[in-house]
Amino acid sequence: MSLQLSLATGRRLLILVIIAPHLAAGILSFEWFPFSSYPMYSTLRREPVYKFFMLKAFRHVEVNGQIQREDVEFRSRQYLWPFDEPGLLQSFAGLIQARRMDDVSAGLQEIAHRYRVRRQLYPERNFPEIHGLSLYRAHWRALPGAPNVHEPDHLELIREVVLP
Repeated sequence: MSLQLSLATGRRLLILVIIAPHLAAGILSFEWFPFSSYPMYSTLRREPVYKFFMLKAFRHVEVNGQIQREDVEFRSRQYLWPFDEPGLLQSFAGLIQARRMDDVSAGLQEIAHRYRVRRQLYPERNFPEIHGLSLYRAHWRALPGAPNVHEPDHLELIREVVLP
């Protein structure tokens, strides 16, 4: 009888040891590793500003007799082929962190050269003419509902190349 009593008590104690911390974490609203539903994504970042790199192309257009700069969306895979945007931006981030700005410029020149070659090879695709590429660090504030998802709050120019 005492063996059955100690097993029942042991089970209750084990259940209490497993459930009590989980309940405490839920009631007190804190994350503790084994009892967090999604430890990687369960809390909002403390920093309300997100920073990413952004690649933009530009061209010069005439408006009312004056030459003005116009940004061209440059995220499409067909413009960046054989590269992809996340891989390129990660590579540029590594070069910038290593302070290899000449290599950043060379990379931008290479992307622009490949784009121009593809534009000449495939005229039926109507690739826009570009006169240069710019690499920016974009800053976004985290706002409820993300009304600013397509427009960063601030663009910091990292490097720019003008095509000949």
